[in-house]
Amino acid sequence: MSTDTKSSVPRAGTGHNELATAWLDYCDHPENREASEAFGRHLDRLFRKRLPDRRCSGVLEGHEAEIRQEAYLLLVGSFLAGNRELISATQARDHGRIAGEILRSLSGSISAISRTLARHTIRYRQLHVGDPDLCPEAACLHPACRKSLWELPFELQRELVFAVLELAIRNKLLAARGVRIAMEMVDGNLSQSEVAASLGISRQAVHQQLAPVRDYLADHIEEEELPS
Repeated sequence: MSTDTKSSVPRAGTGHNELATAWLDYCDHPENREASEAFGRHLDRLFRKRLPDRRCSGVLEGHEAEIRQEAYLLLVGSFLAGNRELISATQARDHGRIAGEILRSLSGSISAISRTLARHTIRYRQLHVGDPDLCPEAACLHPACRKSLWELPFELQRELVFAVLELAIRNKLLAARGVRIAMEMVDGNLSQSEVAASLGISRQAVHQQLAPVRDYLADHIEEEELPS
């Protein structure tokens, strides 16, 4: 597979000044829907340029759209917020560095998702060599045949869902408390009753805190499923 990923910071040309400007506008006005959507459009164009259809080969052939979608979630929910050089460049309002770091993070998100998907696909093929009756693990689905996010490996599910929720907090679409409760339940495999006991509140209060999170996930990721 080829994704044109490079370890060095890409040089930001004149066209990338618009990307940096969109990022700064988004950072200056995180509650502004137009600023958020404008930055998102820039990212979408970059993803399609970096990973166009029919670019992948080998085990990832034909999965470009899937990789772009999941890499986008990883980028906006984790890679950008965790890029210290981008934060520094943003504080300095250095357009060239900002664009370069966004491009580097974007390439990194594509590589991370591609590696994960390729690893699971290769593992699938290894398990399906020979008599499947001799290898019970071979009953797992090929990643390319999965119809829902929830059929992906748990760690990838967690990474993608948490990225979406972190972005929702940043955009003030969800209250941080409800998201943190949901994350605690997932990581600790806890029930609503157990979380209520640990927080010293009623189960109904926990349910009310989780309701907006459930609704948000239902609208933004195929379906939702939190412990009851």
